[in-house]
Amino acid sequence: MSIRNLQFCECVASVIFALAPAALLAQDQPLGIFEGHQDVGTVLHAGSAQFDNSHGSYTIAGSGENMWFGVDDFHFVWKKVSGDVALTADIAFLGNGGNPHRKAVLMIRQTLDGNSASVDMAVHGSGLTSLQYRNPAGSDTHEVESNISGPKTVRIEKRGDTIYAFVSGKDGKVLPAGAATKLAFTDSFYIGIGVCAHDKDKTEKAIFSNVKLEELAPAKGKQILVSAVETISIASTDRHVEYVAAGRLEAPNWSCDGSYIEFKENGTLHRLTPGVSTGPTIAVAPLHPCEPGPGISPDGQWQVFLANDKGVTPETTIKDVELRLMSLKEKKARLLAKVLGAQDTANLPSWSPDSQRLVFVSYELLPEESMSAK
Repeated sequence: MSIRNLQFCECVASVIFALAPAALLAQDQPLGIFEGHQDVGTVLHAGSAQFDNSHGSYTIAGSGENMWFGVDDFHFVWKKVSGDVALTADIAFLGNGGNPHRKAVLMIRQTLDGNSASVDMAVHGSGLTSLQYRNPAGSDTHEVESNISGPKTVRIEKRGDTIYAFVSGKDGKVLPAGAATKLAFTDSFYIGIGVCAHDKDKTEKAIFSNVKLEELAPAKGKQILVSAVETISIASTDRHVEYVAAGRLEAPNWSCDGSYIEFKENGTLHRLTPGVSTGPTIAVAPLHPCEPGPGISPDGQWQVFLANDKGVTPETTIKDVELRLMSLKEKKARLLAKVLGAQDTANLPSWSPDSQRLVFVSYELLPEESMSAK
């Protein structure tokens, strides 16, 4: 072969390598408790991962435009597993600045394809922390935002088809975040940690310490009811947890001016300000609903209702229910959210005065062991 032909072949090989899918550039060397690491999706700058054995910490560098919509672009450190598992870690970004939506995640995904069905607990550069999920593969990502900003520790648990999220509070104790979703993973799947710059032209770093990957035995203790007051955006269907507590919350409702939400906790009326992570205070007087109801938005355009399995008695049963929205003009309904709920999931009417958000209660039945996870 001539020198010119050899140079041409080398050039073609370089181009092919540069355009190869991230999965083909995987590094399958063990890294601490994980089996390998690689870029997932499309990245312009190769990511990296380092394990500090002396401190038991992982430093991950990741590029990528986003982890949202129908695809994830990030660097992923993974282990292939099956069954019920939990992953816990302390997360801290390295360096100031960067995109406020850069993400460091604990993730479970079916495959290493960028558009895989997946669920993750994501800590953003701004402190926003949320349970993000995509199901099925290639569909848009949705999220349930925590009311705790920038927690030191996050945890994700897979028990059967249900994924639970946990965050640490100011006292450092890891408690339920009030967020959960259903996602059925088939056979083996991938669990791990990762970083996305949320900027295709940059690379961001985060340190994951006190990383603990556990196989979960079948729950033996009793189930604990955990409730969350959530608001949901009608436009995006993304949700925000306003308040979480063990026990039963019920009858959420907006004030007439939209400045606060009232609900009942253990028979006592409470009040909270949406978007404020501090706990609620006992209300001075009951709320006087001012909506046109039943379930009709203040602008008269929509009606919200609950749908549950035929034969279920919602007054007594905690079961999967659907929060559905119907256009009164077109008489067509669409799904807003699937939650574990009962009669008091929504206390209709529960609209914000601007007709842009709803407030409702979601429930989790957590194994007693999960409530005391370290």
